[in-house]
Amino acid sequence: MTFNFLSSSLMRAAIAGGLTLSLSAPAWAADPTPAQIELGRQLADASGATRSLDNVISNLVAQTQRTLTQTRPELKAQVEDTLKTIRPEFDVRKKEMLDVAAKIFAADLSEDELKNSVAFFTSESGKKYVAAQPDMLNKLVTSMQAWQRVLSVDMIERLRAEFKKKNIEF
Repeated sequence: MTFNFLSSSLMRAAIAGGLTLSLSAPAWAADPTPAQIELGRQLADASGATRSLDNVISNLVAQTQRTLTQTRPELKAQVEDTLKTIRPEFDVRKKEMLDVAAKIFAADLSEDELKNSVAFFTSESGKKYVAAQPDMLNKLVTSMQAWQRVLSVDMIERLRAEFKKKNIEF
């Protein structure tokens, strides 16, 4: 079983919340320089962060289409055609979030750290990491879910054992 981060409600809410907070947040403690922001943009691209943005628009188009055609199935063809027509307007808006990501990276890392990070992610090892990252994260989430289920069962068993020592029926 794999876990698609961008199709999960939690991830969409986190992205929306992060965007809202970042757009409404006060100025950074130390405003990043234009050079840092450009390096932040390069880091977002090289690290694979922008790959996530590519899926957001596609997922929103699919979700909008599902929602509208569930309530108005007779408009399915018109909804599909109209979404195809207006999609380019939304594709160009990925730059808005890329700018936010660039500023966040630039504010949190020094210019040297940004340069070093870009250098790593554009190296052969960095490229391999970026390519493998989605699969690794899916495996990690799947493993964490299984681990959490085991911990949950173990915690209930331990709770029952402690209650039994106190003559409490559980």
